[in-house]
Amino acid sequence: MSDFLILHSFGIITTSHYGGWLVSKIVEQFPKPAIGSPDAGRRIGELERILIYIFVVSGQWSAVGFLVTAKSILRFPEIKDTDGKLDADQTAAYAEYVIIGTLSSFLVAIAVAQLMTSLVESAWLQSL
Repeated sequence: MSDFLILHSFGIITTSHYGGWLVSKIVEQFPKPAIGSPDAGRRIGELERILIYIFVVSGQWSAVGFLVTAKSILRFPEIKDTDGKLDADQTAAYAEYVIIGTLSSFLVAIAVAQLMTSLVESAWLQSL
């Protein structure tokens, strides 16, 4: 099996699973509003980290930007109008929670993808 396949398989697992753990540690210090499905955000985060990883590895930075934009557009109505379930302070806290989680998730995925790409391209690894 090629080094490329091994390292990037490890990178995808690291990004989706352990990246989720890291993101949860970052956002746990902020109050989580009790709206929406409890596991939906976690599953969406796993999928977005995998997509970002694939986009970064394949050099498709514009696709990463598109994903950020699409997620923002899809989340805006949810953050703006929570069907009266939250007051203004809770809505602001929810928006902050979503933004911190999203940016943390993107950062983890990009960092792991860049690290794995560097390892694949390194002369040290090629000599093994």
